[in-house]
Amino acid sequence: NAGRFFLVKAADQEQCGYARSKRTCASAVAALAIALSLYGTGNINLHHRAAANYWISMAMEKVFGPAAALSAVEQSLELWDRQLALDPENPHYQKGRQGAADRLRDLKDAVSAL
Repeated sequence: NAGRFFLVKAADQEQCGYARSKRTCASAVAALAIALSLYGTGNINLHHRAAANYWISMAMEKVFGPAAALSAVEQSLELWDRQLALDPENPHYQKGRQGAADRLRDLKDAVSAL
């Protein structure tokens, strides 16, 4: 939640100047990285880890551009796939996976347009 707070704050700060927004996005990445370290590994908290990687990709794109965001969203998609393998009928997980897949497609399009 803290990471997403910083992303919303960064969006609000864009009117105040890009440098300030960029620092706030870095805070979002830091908060989300801490969350990822607490969520563990293996097959636990897959949906939390998938969402955290999705939001990291948003911050990375804002600061460094679409190419820098690809790795995080690819990780998000892989985690959503693993989560869906355990619970394929869960609509929340299906929606999360679709969002990551759409984002990956959009980022790839943006990178190829550069």
